[in-house]
Amino acid sequence: MENVVNNKIPIARHLDDVDDLRTFGRDGELLPNQEDSAKDYAKELVQRVHEEGKGAVLLLCSTRRRGIQTGQLIATQIKEIDPNIKLVITTNKALANIYEGVVHLPDDYKAGDKFLGFSVAKDVFNKEVFGSRPNFLYRFGDPVKSNSGNKYPELDGYFDEYGESYRDFLVRMFNFILETSKNRNRFDGKTKIAVVTHSQQYQMFFDLQSVMKDVQEGKIDLIPGELALICWQRYLERIKLEKPVYHVRYIETDGFYNDKNINVLEQEVAYLKDLK
Repeated sequence: MENVVNNKIPIARHLDDVDDLRTFGRDGELLPNQEDSAKDYAKELVQRVHEEGKGAVLLLCSTRRRGIQTGQLIATQIKEIDPNIKLVITTNKALANIYEGVVHLPDDYKAGDKFLGFSVAKDVFNKEVFGSRPNFLYRFGDPVKSNSGNKYPELDGYFDEYGESYRDFLVRMFNFILETSKNRNRFDGKTKIAVVTHSQQYQMFFDLQSVMKDVQEGKIDLIPGELALICWQRYLERIKLEKPVYHVRYIETDGFYNDKNINVLEQEVAYLKDLK
């Protein structure tokens, strides 16, 4: 385990959930028998609490079912390890994965079946959002209808309701960082803050931390609209060298909560909100 630094927030991905789109959509209940995985995270949190001289844990969880249930399972394990630690579980929509709409399932769909629409939609989404002309307003699953026909006919029939735009996802994520920056004093108090989120935020927090560190040190200058794209490029570079994993990672708050980076995030949010 790395040296203890109080300004580091542990972040973890939710545990595995049931794959049943008809019953749960993309938000299944947790699969059973994952107590050991929750206990591993709980043990690490308890150790951090003890080493940092804190007496409470605040679990910030995604609003999705699997995020909440993961937080509850971790809290149960913490109580078993040390019943004296005070626990608070709260949710924040900013920690939820991008909303992927409502799918149109085939009549013969069975729980666990692969739904091709998600793979097609993900490819189109990445093309629209991270292509040569980034379109942050594109909504997940949208075939983009026009008088001359759909831009992405390969998406026809897969979605009854389109999902969220990348702009909306980024705004709520960046605003979450800005809002928590106003409560930095909590990091120095008696409460250890920990995050339970999804793969997308888990990876993005990691790359965002790297980019913001370079901004703080003057290694790169960003113009509004570039931040998410540079994070994406760093992610692509990382996964060439490493298989994506979801062990507990630590995010240094100092990488976000300095005046220079706060200003960068505020400008990015303003830019995104003005997109039309």
